[in-house]
Amino acid sequence: MEDNLQGVSCQPAQTQSDVLAAMEFAAKVYGPNYFAAKRSHDRILKLELSSKPENFILARDKSGSIVGLARIVERELLLPLSSLSVGGISTVCSHPDWKGRGIGIVLMEKALSYIQDRKYDISLLFGRRAVDGYYSRFGYEGVSCHMSMRMEIVSSDYNLALPDGIQLSSPCSDDLPSIQTLYESASVSIPVRLGRTLVAWRLFLERLEDTPSSSELIVVRRGGTITGYVILNEEALAEAAFDENRYDLALAILRDTVAMGKNSGLLIIGLPMQHAMSKWLSARNHVVHLRRCEDGGHMVRVNNPIGCLHKMKNCMIKRIESAGLRPFSIRIGDINYFWNGVDLQIREADLGLGQNRCGQKETYDCEVDLAKNDWAKLLLGTHFPGEYGGYSVSGRAGIFYALFPMLWPQFSVVDEF
Repeated sequence: MEDNLQGVSCQPAQTQSDVLAAMEFAAKVYGPNYFAAKRSHDRILKLELSSKPENFILARDKSGSIVGLARIVERELLLPLSSLSVGGISTVCSHPDWKGRGIGIVLMEKALSYIQDRKYDISLLFGRRAVDGYYSRFGYEGVSCHMSMRMEIVSSDYNLALPDGIQLSSPCSDDLPSIQTLYESASVSIPVRLGRTLVAWRLFLERLEDTPSSSELIVVRRGGTITGYVILNEEALAEAAFDENRYDLALAILRDTVAMGKNSGLLIIGLPMQHAMSKWLSARNHVVHLRRCEDGGHMVRVNNPIGCLHKMKNCMIKRIESAGLRPFSIRIGDINYFWNGVDLQIREADLGLGQNRCGQKETYDCEVDLAKNDWAKLLLGTHFPGEYGGYSVSGRAGIFYALFPMLWPQFSVVDEF
């Protein structure tokens, strides 16, 4: 690969002119419609707060021409009682004449090096299906967990008609603060999600206006006041929020949308299980489909394992207390956990098995020998605790279940970058 890349340098952009040149390069590469791609990238430069020169990693040939690009995107992942800093990766591309010569690998390694230096807790990317398996080589784990509830219209036991006084419309920019408020209210019970701001909504709205999309955002009004919204994606309900939990309105909108489509007669609700509407539907007649993707889709890489675990400490304590675990000590991979019934200590096993920082011997209720980073997969929820023996300390709940809450991040089309 080194022979294929002789004379190629890979460094962050230095000036805003470099950034403009990089986005012009991306628009040409991402075609086939250059003008649509150009509008998309211009929108990113206008609205994306992390569009700073240092977040554009550029590969240049001997002449100084850009032949590859990777973009770092700054986000926040919200957890119960805490949050993780995110260094996302987007817009990874190379010039057609340089494809297959390893530029993508060099760009990814350089971008991850900067993400590591800046001490982001995790890195996140949204991989296209065409590149499934590619990002796994860089330590990314697929965390996509696509849950869908399917209901037949004829089996519904309640009225799906929209009541009088309800108006449906496309959104405008003035609607976004109300939509954001509704979103926050409906999403409070979802355990892991990206922090979403008005900027993310503006990017999504302009994306819908500028380019053909399989997604649709519908605003629900009563008497001129916004009372809810739904996002449909390929005839499925991808997101919904309503005042007073009026999710019967979401079903009515979904029914009218799919009545003439390929899923005629079948309502598909693709919301997280913890979403208020999913709970509202749980007593109705439905079938749940669950699909996971380990080597593509939404992918996460743990950059700062100890930092992540310490930020999750309060969440872990809450789970341990609810599980009723007695005091324990356990080593998982290179991490030691000590629970004394009140507090949880988390630290690296830097002095060898069974020794604390004073060199004294410590005992372990159970010891687990996992391959490198496997414990991080537990943290991300990509591996089930049962795959590692289902250890139980108190008899009431497994220790893995208490330490690692199976935190599948929930992402929407609005969150993709």
